[in-house]
Amino acid sequence: MSVEEGASENSPLLVASGGFLPRPNDRKSEIAGLVAMCFSSFFFSVMAIFVKYSGQAFPSMEIVFIRSIIQFVLAIIMCRVLQVPTFGVPGLRWALFIRGFFGAIGLAMNYYAITQLYLADATVLFFISPVLTAVLARIFLKEPYGIFESIACLLCTIGFLLIGKPSFLFGDGFPNSDDVDAEKRKWAIGASLLGATMSSISVVMLRQMGKTAHFMTHVVYFGGSSILFSGFFTFFLTESSVPNTALSWVVLLVIGVTAFVGQSMQNKGVQLAPAGPIMLMRNFDIVFAFLFGILLFKEVPDSVSIIGTVLIIGGTLTIGVGKWFGFSKSGVNRH
Repeated sequence: MSVEEGASENSPLLVASGGFLPRPNDRKSEIAGLVAMCFSSFFFSVMAIFVKYSGQAFPSMEIVFIRSIIQFVLAIIMCRVLQVPTFGVPGLRWALFIRGFFGAIGLAMNYYAITQLYLADATVLFFISPVLTAVLARIFLKEPYGIFESIACLLCTIGFLLIGKPSFLFGDGFPNSDDVDAEKRKWAIGASLLGATMSSISVVMLRQMGKTAHFMTHVVYFGGSSILFSGFFTFFLTESSVPNTALSWVVLLVIGVTAFVGQSMQNKGVQLAPAGPIMLMRNFDIVFAFLFGILLFKEVPDSVSIIGTVLIIGGTLTIGVGKWFGFSKSGVNRH
C-alpha cells in the first residue's frame, strides 16, 4: 500500500535532526525526488511480489506481523541514527498511535487483497485511496473539493465497480479472469475498499497534525500499532504457522526490508518534489504490478478489469494534474 495519499504509512519526510527541513524548489532536487518516487514504486512492487508468494504458506495477518516487527526495529534504529525523538512529543503520542492504528488496518487489508486477488487488481483497487482522501479532507479539514476531485471520484467509482464486478451489476455468472472463489473474491474486494478508506483516514490525520513529528517517528508508531493489531489476529483469531525453512525467513525478511526502503524513498521524494508530479509518478506502482503479475504469476486481467484500471489511473492522474495546476495557479515555483 499512500505522496501522502498513496499509502497510510508513507508520511512526508521532515527533519533530519533538530528543525524542519524546507522543501527545495530547484529543478535538480525536483528531478531527484521524482527518481526517488520511481524507485519507491519499484521496492513496494517487489514487496508485493513476496507478499503474494508468501501468502501461499502464511496467513496475511502473520505476514503483516513479521513485516511490522522488522519495520519497527529498523525505524527505532534510524531514529537513533538521525537523533530524532523516537516516540515524539508527549502531547502528540496518542494521535500518533491512533493514526498508526488506522494505517495498520489499511496495510492488513491491502495484504489480504494481494494474497487473494491478481496482483494488478489488488494494487489498482487500493489506488482509490487518493480520491477517498480528497473527500474526507473536504469533510473534516474543509479543504477545497473542485472539478478535478469530482471527476476523479466518478472515474474511480466506475473503475472500482468494473474490477470488483458486483453481482447486482454483472450477475452471478459473469466470469472473472482469476480463479479465486467467488466468496473469497467478495471479501478481498471489500478488504481493498476498507484498506483504502483506513489509509485515507490516516492521511487526513497526518494533514491535521502537520509537521509536528519526524516521519521516522510516524514509522515507529505505524510499526508498533501494526504489531499490536496483526499480533492479536495472529495469536488469537487465525491459524498461524512458524516459518520452518531458511527460504521462508528470507522471503519474510525481504518483505520487511523492501517495505522500509520503499517507504523511505517515497518520503524523500515527497520532500524534494511537489505533490502533483509525485502523484503522477505513483502510477508506476500499477505499471510494475501489471508487469510482475503477468511475468511472474501469469496473471492476465480480463478486458473489463483493464478498463476499470484505466479509469482508476485516470482518476489519480486527474487529481495529480489538479494539484500540479494548483501549484501553478497559486504562484508557487515548482522549479
